[in-house]
Amino acid sequence: MKLSIFLPAAAMIALASCQNKEARLDVALPDAADGQTVELLNYADSASLGTAEFAGGSAAIILPEGSEGALALVRVDGRTKGYYLVEGGQALFNGETEAATGTPGNDAFSALLIRLDSLEEAEMPAERKALVEESYNANKSNGLGLYLAQEWSRSATTAEIDSLLAVAPEGVKDSPRVKRYRNMAVLQEATAPGQQFTDFSAVQPDGETLSLSSFVEPGKYTLVDFWASWCPWCIKGLPAIKEIYDAYKDKGLIVVGVAVRDDAEATKGAVDKYGITWPVLYNAERKPYEIYGMTGIPHLMLIGPDGKIVSRGEGAKKIRERLEQAFSAQ
Repeated sequence: MKLSIFLPAAAMIALASCQNKEARLDVALPDAADGQTVELLNYADSASLGTAEFAGGSAAIILPEGSEGALALVRVDGRTKGYYLVEGGQALFNGETEAATGTPGNDAFSALLIRLDSLEEAEMPAERKALVEESYNANKSNGLGLYLAQEWSRSATTAEIDSLLAVAPEGVKDSPRVKRYRNMAVLQEATAPGQQFTDFSAVQPDGETLSLSSFVEPGKYTLVDFWASWCPWCIKGLPAIKEIYDAYKDKGLIVVGVAVRDDAEATKGAVDKYGITWPVLYNAERKPYEIYGMTGIPHLMLIGPDGKIVSRGEGAKKIRERLEQAFSAQ
């Protein structure tokens, strides 16, 4: 299924037809305190495009001429809330979608992000990657090109990324963002399914140093959930992991959570609040990213009885199918 309003035409028409209109973004966040600052940062180089202060939960930024076509990050007191494609007309960001809406380009970009999220949830990486690639090829010369190149690189091999960079516009070719994802692809290939899992350790709240291998037993399957208390998608996925744990723990399955980029107290609070009954390795910080080239969380990794990685980055549904087949064959 393809996006009904395809991005390139919508974005280019908007930028062409609205080029003489003032580019204005209204930000409406009822929970924002008076005096809090909203800032637009250019996605390409983090340069500030404009700022405003909230009053009554609202703020407005009018962009200077020459900003049209840029993709901006919408940040409130330093925290990214979403995206805004700068183009003539009045757009609105209210936090209900990842991108602003109200102008043709922003409406199309917001619809694309919703579509991509639905494909990720439905565990359709091939279709998702194809949609991102198609969108990138149509938008590589405008402000969305860098975002889409980075998004596509998340699931690309080093050879694929090198192929993209060889013919990419300078803004994409020279981007530290895309180069960072290439480095991640190198790490992913070194820790791909079929490779032995790579161990790491972290200091626990009680001062003891534990390693991932402390939880991995030879002869047993181990499901590793890289997560954090602040990650809504991680929390949303906990019930599915609990179902897997309850279904297969008596058959020998080990489940371990690995808390990344998270404060230990916040991790413990989430463990208690959501009833996590499997062991958790605290304070892993960024080590899993630096070893496994993870591009985000949640990230599930299934380790086989021989210590080799069976799968990485698959959803709980697919992992359950793998385990059902494995345990049925025993």
